[in-house]
Amino acid sequence: MAGAFYLGGPVGFATIIIAFFAGPLITMWNKRVSYPLVRNVKEFAAEPTPKSLGNRLVAATKVGYEAVRKSYEETFEIQKEMTGFSDEELQNRIKVAKQNYQDAERVAQNSQRQYEMLEKERENRNE
Repeated sequence: MAGAFYLGGPVGFATIIIAFFAGPLITMWNKRVSYPLVRNVKEFAAEPTPKSLGNRLVAATKVGYEAVRKSYEETFEIQKEMTGFSDEELQNRIKVAKQNYQDAERVAQNSQRQYEMLEKERENRNE
């Protein structure tokens, strides 16, 4: 970022965000997603039983339930406040809701892939 600034290159808001927050964001992603996912796959590989698969599915279901519950509560609060929003506030809320929806879709897709991968591993081990 300093080099781009010194040489007269474009240094905008996104450049600053990436320069200062990429490391912490990657660390947060690893702690909350990557490491738990790898740990779960290793634990399942160590004990590939239908019971352990069931336990993992129950845990994933709980996470999904909490996400849905939180979304419902936020939706309810937004509905109560919506009439008082300015046009700009409404537009910002729409952007946030769209991003949350896209994030939830990615989580659901990743959970589906993990489930399919675990099922395939179980089938391979039973052959």
